[in-house]
Amino acid sequence: METVEIPVKVSAGFTKFGPDDMPLEQRMRVWAAISLYLERKVSVGKAAELAEMNYGEFQDYLGGHQIPVSFLTLEEVFKDVEKIK
Repeated sequence: METVEIPVKVSAGFTKFGPDDMPLEQRMRVWAAISLYLERKVSVGKAAELAEMNYGEFQDYLGGHQIPVSFLTLEEVFKDVEKIK
C-alpha cells in the first residue's frame, strides 16, 4: 500500500497518555481509522489495516471503547442467514 506522511506537531508531554500508554502516533492512526469506519468510508477490516492492528485486536479495541463492530441491523442479519440456508 502506498503511504503518505502527515506531519503533526504536538507538545512533548503529549507523546504518551491514557490507560494503555499507547504512543501518540499509534493512537492517532487508530482513531483516524476509527473515524473513517464510523463514517462508513471503510470496512472494519480496512480500518484495522489502516490502524496497523490485526482484525481481532482492532475489534477488541472497538469493543473496549463501546464502538460497534458491525452496523448490520437484526433484520439484515436474518436476511443473510436465510441466504446462507
